[in-house]
Amino acid sequence: MESLYGTIAWTITLLLGLYVVRNFFNEHVYFRNVRKNGREHPPRYRHSDPILGTDLYRNIVKHMSEGNASKVAKQRFMTMGKTFEANSLGTRVIFTMDPKNIQAVLATNFPKYGVEPRRKAFGGKRIGQAIIMKDGSEWRHARKVLKPLFVRAQVGDLKLVGKHVDRLMDLLPRDSSMLDLQALFQKLLLDTSTEFLFGSSTDSLLPNSFRSDAKRFIKAFDTTLRGTNKRLLLGRFARFLGRDRTFENACTDVRACVNRYIDAALQHREELLISSEKNSVRQPFVFVDELMRETQDQKFLRDQLLNVFFPARDSAYIGITEPLTFELLKSINYLTWTLNECFRLCSPVSFALRTCLTDDILPTGGGPQGTSPIFVRAGTNIDIDFQVMQLDEDLWGSDADQFCPERREQGLLPAWHYIPFLGGQRVCPAQQMIYVQYAYLLVRFAKEFTRLENRDDTLEFVEEYRMTKQSRNGVKVAFLARCSRMTSGWEVTSRIYAFIMKDALG
Repeated sequence: MESLYGTIAWTITLLLGLYVVRNFFNEHVYFRNVRKNGREHPPRYRHSDPILGTDLYRNIVKHMSEGNASKVAKQRFMTMGKTFEANSLGTRVIFTMDPKNIQAVLATNFPKYGVEPRRKAFGGKRIGQAIIMKDGSEWRHARKVLKPLFVRAQVGDLKLVGKHVDRLMDLLPRDSSMLDLQALFQKLLLDTSTEFLFGSSTDSLLPNSFRSDAKRFIKAFDTTLRGTNKRLLLGRFARFLGRDRTFENACTDVRACVNRYIDAALQHREELLISSEKNSVRQPFVFVDELMRETQDQKFLRDQLLNVFFPARDSAYIGITEPLTFELLKSINYLTWTLNECFRLCSPVSFALRTCLTDDILPTGGGPQGTSPIFVRAGTNIDIDFQVMQLDEDLWGSDADQFCPERREQGLLPAWHYIPFLGGQRVCPAQQMIYVQYAYLLVRFAKEFTRLENRDDTLEFVEEYRMTKQSRNGVKVAFLARCSRMTSGWEVTSRIYAFIMKDALG
């Protein structure tokens, strides 16, 4: 037994020794390339564990669990500079909030950076090998197929989810009693996204109509999101430390459910083809039906639908109906300013993760002043924190953390200072649709209510992460119907409504 323990100890020691030697060699190669290219390296995070960088990993996980990860990230950038280098579980990572570097990674040098190396390690096989998981030709093909569908959806029939918005409005109390708006929005998001994508809604906003199969699907999908977030943080160690049978079973359930939607859609499409020969009645837009006009490959359909449902289910609410139109809502300036300011202050997604695929030069971040170009070796991870960038006082002024839609009245800021939907070739294809649908919901609130009050005793926003970000405490508010007498207090909806009417009526 002692011999066995001795063998294990020597093996571990040997592996650690090889790892240290490998890192020393990689560091030598890195600095040689820096000198060869005439570049400087960015500031380095001071690790208490310089070998694996577990100290930084533990710090990030700790503050994510405490709900203040964005605040701590901002403090970290203020200490280290807007671009710095660190060791994250044995991998070199460049953290940046600098718009010049962000533009280089997402747009200017786009082919040199990819998402696949990091994403395939934490969930590619489980949530679909599709558009948000792939690089290169596979990504370009999926983008070519999917992008026109979003364009047709946003400029076509906008009555698709009107009934779901009406159901939400019916559930809002008019007597100033408190409710959790986030919980209702999540149901609204579920109902609208399932009907938009699959042509069949879960109808969770209707009393006693939340189907058991839908409940299982959502429970499985939420488990998948939490498990994926855990594996994202584990990085290269996800395949060893992230094994979880509950997570694997949830992924299996999600795939099976989406396949059932696809089977139903295939049958529905055959029925439509038969009926279309008999009449010319225009059918409502259904994403899966439109996607099947391009292909009936089961694996491609399943993977793409999973990847589209993933951000739709766990991000911002979308919903629109008549008589408000796409063109009218986009034309109301103050409403647009309000939405932009909301996304600036609190984006559902706060960061973007990339891996350098071939050696590259980023335009800034190196040297004593942090302004010199820096060399980036292939295999280096890039963590882009655009939430912190959108709160940068150097870009937005001393009131950067304040809600002020009027700042937009002074003119447009450079595009790369504000990217809640990312930028470059991977910009969200549903961006315009989401903007207009958010605008509709705000207008409905403004027309229906005079007052919206915060009822959460914790005034500071507490984050909760499940791949995307939401409020850990929910959204505890109270509404006062427009038929009641308006009183002093927080009357943001009335303020928005007044400007909407001013803009809309000229």
